[in-house]
Amino acid sequence: MKKGLFTSNNQISTGVFQLLGILFLLTIAITLPISSVAQGSWAKKADFPGSGRYGATYFSIGTKGYIGVAIADSDFPIFDMWEWDQTTNVWTRKADYPGKSAGYGISFSIGTKGYLGGGYDRTTNGFTNEFWEFDPVTNSWTQKASFPDGLSGGSSFSIGSKGYIVSLQQGLWEWDQKTNVWTRKSDYPGEAYDVSFSIGNKGYIGLGYYWDGNRYTNEFWEWDQGTNIWTRKADFGGISRFEAVGFSIGSKGYIGTGLIDDGNTNWNTINDLWEWDQTTDVWTKKTDFEGDTRYTANSFSIGNKGYIGLGATSTNSKYYQDFWEFDPSAITSLKEVVEENFSLYPNPASDYFTINTSRTDKSDLTLNFYNVSGELINSGTMRHSQQKINIEELKNGLYILEIRSKNWSVKQKLIVQK
Repeated sequence: MKKGLFTSNNQISTGVFQLLGILFLLTIAITLPISSVAQGSWAKKADFPGSGRYGATYFSIGTKGYIGVAIADSDFPIFDMWEWDQTTNVWTRKADYPGKSAGYGISFSIGTKGYLGGGYDRTTNGFTNEFWEFDPVTNSWTQKASFPDGLSGGSSFSIGSKGYIVSLQQGLWEWDQKTNVWTRKSDYPGEAYDVSFSIGNKGYIGLGYYWDGNRYTNEFWEWDQGTNIWTRKADFGGISRFEAVGFSIGSKGYIGTGLIDDGNTNWNTINDLWEWDQTTDVWTKKTDFEGDTRYTANSFSIGNKGYIGLGATSTNSKYYQDFWEFDPSAITSLKEVVEENFSLYPNPASDYFTINTSRTDKSDLTLNFYNVSGELINSGTMRHSQQKINIEELKNGLYILEIRSKNWSVKQKLIVQK
């Protein structure tokens, strides 16, 4: 009888096969890819000097980051704008925002300008569709074409000279910096849109709470600017949440922090960070955010670094002013992975391969197989310190094996050669 892909046992191989395994164990300890342990590091930067806040607007331009309009203590709106200089680590107050938005608006940057609008209306306690441009060189604001009727906000990102706003109710809208005209694009097909960022000519939206369905969603969607087509990608790899943050660096996207439901009708904040690879469509857990857990934080990227700060506790009893820098290339988890002592052999493999681990983490491990295009081929569970995996159904080629626990993940290449 032909066995399935994840038919396995924990019997120890003998004879020549065991000898080959020992030899390969010695080899793999030396050749384990450095990228599999580059989990990133955090560095605390200068605290935000303005009032503690949540639901703020934020964006980056060149080597500067900007944080502004938000909600503070007792839901009191604040309209200041602050600039952080990556080179000097200094905050500078800029011209106050002159519009009506009082928090939970949209914001993004295009070239040398920042854009802010929508959200709560400080004059009517409703919503505003105003849209403003900020020029950091002249330190001035200019009102642009208002959002189309019925659109007051959502998630936002920019690609080239275009800005985008996504809403379940009003769809996807594109604003052209050159013409100052709004155009409706293909409606977003997902259930929630808490987190957004762009990579190249693609926009990414997902996660959050689907209020109409009374449930969380980990859906993650890609929009192609060239084709105006939405494509669902691999679901977010972490715990379901809302009010999280996201940013992109190169070909990678990052999502972290936010509010989770503990199952007892209580909201708890979380501080994990996950990386999504555009090339492989694979999620990998990175080093946890080192500030206190929070939601509605602010985030953006400058060059090859990401930044998270501000936000609130789950009870809104504290508004944070700390500000942190994330370096995704830093190798900080080598000790953790070495202690797990993972190995797989033989590699190349034909019908079976065996995984060994010291199992310092006693929880079950998830095994995910991806092809070179990043598509998930199959998943299974590892419950023993040594487990044999059947790969008779896999064709010859290169695959990525991901080994994941609740707190970390490791990826390794596997060659199937029959």
